[in-house]
Amino acid sequence: MSGLNYSWKKYRIQVDGIDFAEVESSQFTDEQALEFVYGTGDLPQDLVEGNISFTGSLTIRLGELQKLFTKYATATISGLPFLTMVEKFENGLGQIVTKTYMSLKFDKADSSINQGDPSTKVSLTWKCLNIK
Repeated sequence: MSGLNYSWKKYRIQVDGIDFAEVESSQFTDEQALEFVYGTGDLPQDLVEGNISFTGSLTIRLGELQKLFTKYATATISGLPFLTMVEKFENGLGQIVTKTYMSLKFDKADSSINQGDPSTKVSLTWKCLNIK
């Protein structure tokens, strides 16, 4: 991220007020479609901006996901409502950086669960409406 090193011990994620203490990894993509506009000839005449999308993934321990399932009385990610996720970390300059993912919805959960093992990793993919 911007050529700076981040300290994982100072990295925090909170989803709808629930702290996720055991985050293995976090990734997001802020993408805007760009399309060529053609006129006469084979070469593009312009480049126009299309739709914007915000997607990402989060790898956490199963116990962290269970906190959300308990809060919303569900056992699947499809039962979770739209959420707000706040990510905070200290950059290499000692500054606290905060990103807020608005109207986030998990769309896929991959895991290999061992019965009764709360330390099992779960990889979640998500989409959201805005990042601030």
